[in-house]
Amino acid sequence: MHSSTRGLNGKVANKLIFPICLYGKTNLDAFEIDQVVCLIADFMSATVKAFMEKDEAKKEELMKKYTEEDVPKYVGFLEGLLKNNGSGFFVGAAVSLADLVVYDFIWGLNQRMAAALENYPLVKGHLERIGAVPQIKTYVDARKPTTF
Repeated sequence: MHSSTRGLNGKVANKLIFPICLYGKTNLDAFEIDQVVCLIADFMSATVKAFMEKDEAKKEELMKKYTEEDVPKYVGFLEGLLKNNGSGFFVGAAVSLADLVVYDFIWGLNQRMAAALENYPLVKGHLERIGAVPQIKTYVDARKPTTF
């Protein structure tokens, strides 16, 4: 086999890289992590649909739905998952890929709509806890602001 650069898509990365440290300890953990990642993918789809709409009248309608229905639905799901796990993490008792994916997305949501987390103390606490991890805090503090 010759040496060359290879790109990894998400599925390949999940199977080759993340099991090393962020994919839980069991197959059930991996399944639960995938569940959270897919939930965030769905939430992201709703977010993009609302924020990227070009037609201003339709955007206003989509933003109303996003704010009143989508955000409470998805953040409520996340709150329930944290409550059910009971450890402050989404899966197991340590940081996993699920925690990082949720942190990244919720951090952005919190920047745009801080009030969205007011009724979800476990999600808000998770955001603060993961954001306090030294390596994450250093990265977030140093990165350049983005618009979306």
